[in-house]
Parts: sequence; structure tokens; C-alpha cells
Amino acid sequence: MLQAELEVAQVDVSEMPVVLRMKTDLLMAMKARQHSAVAALRSMLSAIDNAGAVEVDTSVVPLTGISADVPRRELSEAEVWALLRAEAEARRSAIARYEELGKMAEAARLRAELEVVALYLDDPALHS
Repeated sequence: MLQAELEVAQVDVSEMPVVLRMKTDLLMAMKARQHSAVAALRSMLSAIDNAGAVEVDTSVVPLTGISADVPRRELSEAEVWALLRAEAEARRSAIARYEELGKMAEAARLRAELEVVALYLDDPALHS
């Protein structure tokens, strides 16, 4: 799905870091109006972005007009892979819960998102 579109666009996905590849795929999914892919990619990118947040010392009050923003830390590829596996596992458990409750539409939506997550976990070029 998204992989094939990237290859058609002459982009070498094997050399691309997984986060950059997800951002590229997000833009393509948005243009193609692939709602489940957009939702899954936004969720994965948000999880990665949140994991990069650093603790802020709240005892120090910034002066008026000065932002307390601090740079985010860079995640290693292993940390990104762990987050992607956690995202996949969260969706699998939610699918099971929704099916137990008889909410098949929600389970189908999460199953479609899980397929997008699986694109990144099943790609051998990204595991190196």
C-alpha cells in the first residue's frame, strides 16, 4: 500500500530512517485520503515524539517572555522499534477487547491500523 507508492516515487526507503519514512508515508496517506493509515501513522509518530520528551525542572520559573522549551532527546532505532512493537500490541489487545464486547466496527478500524503498523515491523530493511 504505502510502500509501493514510495517506490513509485523513486524514494529509496531502505536508506530512510523509520521516523522519516513514517512522516513521508503520512503525507502520502493524507493525499490519498487513507483514513486508517493517517490515524495509525499519527498515533505512532505521537508516541515517538512523546517518548522523546525530557523532564522539565518545574522549580525554575522562566522570566516573563522567555519560553521554558527544551530540546527533545533523540531516540535510538531500538527505542523506536520498542515503541512500534508496543503500538502493535496495544492495538491487538484493544481489538480483542472490542470483539469480546461485540463492537466489530471499532475492531475493524483498529485491525486496519494494525496492518499499517505491521508494514514497519515486517520490513527487513528497517531491522538492520
